[in-house]
Amino acid sequence: MEEYKGIKLYHKARNTLVHNYSSRGQFDIDNIGFDDKPYTLINGIIHINTNVFIHYLEIAFNRAEKDLTDTSSEQYSNALENSMYYPVLVDTRGGH
Repeated sequence: MEEYKGIKLYHKARNTLVHNYSSRGQFDIDNIGFDDKPYTLINGIIHINTNVFIHYLEIAFNRAEKDLTDTSSEQYSNALENSMYYPVLVDTRGGH
């Protein structure tokens, strides 16, 4: 999501939340305050409002969905090629 690119949110959130089960004091995520900005930096801590984050996440999801359903898009081609090496998870139970 472009709005969060400057703070490397994916890297920080993925690594700290998945491996440490915390933000390690790098960021705060809640829905109090900062309603008009993707994030606010205060005393070295990134404050992210969940309502704003969800808004941008929905926009990003809609863009990704549009790109992946357009058979002439680069994203569709990349997904198709990668699916040959990394198959998409599917229900193999036969509809049960």
